[in-house]
Amino acid sequence: MPEAAAKILFVGDIHLGRRPSGLVEQLESQGLSPHELSPVRAFATTVRLAIESKVDAVVLAGDVVESEKDRFEAYGHLERETRRLVEAGIKVYGVSGNHDAIVLPRLATRILGFDLIGREGAWQTRELTARSGMVMQLLGWSFTKNHHRTSPFQHPSWPPIQQTLRGATTPVLGVLHCDLDVPGSEYAPVRRSELEAAPVDAFFLGHVHQPADLSGARPIGYLGSLVGLDAGEPGARGPWLVEVRGPGDLSATQLSVGPIRWERLELAMDGVEVDEIEDRILDAFDDCKEELGTALGADVRAVGCRVTLTGQTAARARLDSFVTEARGRALVKEIGGVLFFLEKAINQTAPPLDLKREAQGQTPLALLAKEILQLDAEDQTENPLLARVQDEVQEVLARHWRHLPGGDVPPDAHALVRAAAARLLDEMLSTSPGAREQERER
Repeated sequence: MPEAAAKILFVGDIHLGRRPSGLVEQLESQGLSPHELSPVRAFATTVRLAIESKVDAVVLAGDVVESEKDRFEAYGHLERETRRLVEAGIKVYGVSGNHDAIVLPRLATRILGFDLIGREGAWQTRELTARSGMVMQLLGWSFTKNHHRTSPFQHPSWPPIQQTLRGATTPVLGVLHCDLDVPGSEYAPVRRSELEAAPVDAFFLGHVHQPADLSGARPIGYLGSLVGLDAGEPGARGPWLVEVRGPGDLSATQLSVGPIRWERLELAMDGVEVDEIEDRILDAFDDCKEELGTALGADVRAVGCRVTLTGQTAARARLDSFVTEARGRALVKEIGGVLFFLEKAINQTAPPLDLKREAQGQTPLALLAKEILQLDAEDQTENPLLARVQDEVQEVLARHWRHLPGGDVPPDAHALVRAAAARLLDEMLSTSPGAREQERER
């Protein structure tokens, strides 16, 4: 692969002014303050990497600031980091999102070197000349208010700028804060077909905190949040280094810079005694650290783990008590300079039960056992119940879920139905063994 003629660092939702939620007090007792895990720290690290990598520009994809009330705190951080970039010869661009539609344009006018693209809700381009001499175009559009119910591609400024870009002989990179493929959204709904039809080499999006796969020849998708703001944002977080070699020739690589990372672990409880759980969780922390390896990132200070207890055990009720007690205290273990901690434990164990045996007959228990066996089958594509539940889940996702602050990762239909069946099974099994045998005989 030829050497890149230009390098640009694209940064997703930063949310200056917000702190990660789900942290435990024990982290502070270990000398790690919430500030050290904040978006402010992640942004400073991003700027350091930009300077070290000698990028030509840094582009912010909206929601740089959490809200209007955070403007005073955000101004100081944004001004300082922009100044560092400008002094290093790095240009700084951005678009505003739904969180900072009002505040970011105000801040941009006061920060020397910060260029807001798409003011007044109109599409705009910026010509960017790299250190190598390569000329590129940056295309962007900005929110002007917190809600925008129509696609930015319907704005009158789009047709003429689209026509101009069709004749471009230089690389064109788009940046947009929007809601992708969510009809009726209040946050600039766009269709993927609109992005794909645009005369650009790539489109980098802000708004949704889960990063997309941007490894293709023509990346179009979400950058994701700069740092995981709660356990609902698991996995790697950070900016994307985009290396441009020419029109239609570029690549995007995510850099892990978040000072905190969230992970989801499963712990099988088959044959495990309740008093062994804490040791098993601490061992799971070790396994997690080893599995992540270098992918963990050198800047990570803490890893919050949500542990799901699975398997079959007669101690399910006692595990419920452990889960409740774990909310008031935390397990913390330092591994190689990184603090691993238990964010939450979830009990999804089931009582030891021969479902095939219980499924014999037509009793309520037998019918439920049959349903669970069907749910556990490999192929669920033809299950009408799951299809109906999935439609309802998608409706909730489209209208509400992704825009709730601190929202968790939404469950799929199978997880919802399986959990409901497990709860019902527990209730039915709470009857005496004698009653169950009499019911089976009937």
